[in-house]
Amino acid sequence: SLVMLAPGIANPGQTLPRFNARASLLVLFATLAFGLLLKPAGLVPAVFVAVIIGAAANNTLGWWPAFITATLMSLLSAVLFITLLGQDMSYFGPWFR
Repeated sequence: SLVMLAPGIANPGQTLPRFNARASLLVLFATLAFGLLLKPAGLVPAVFVAVIIGAAANNTLGWWPAFITATLMSLLSAVLFITLLGQDMSYFGPWFR
């Protein structure tokens, strides 16, 4: 821990970035949304919604890149967890049947 403290002591002019409550709450809400949506909506929609909400915490990311990222993350998560690892989850839950 002293190794991590040394650069801060050596450069006292540097300050920590300001705490961003909005971003922190959006990331927390994204996590909660994922947990609440996983069983009724399925893995693909839960990941998609969580990534979109989490992307809203970043002011520099536009909606089009967020949509592409959410789509890719949803598909890759489904392939990895359900197809390759055999997790007991559905791609789309009862809400989409």
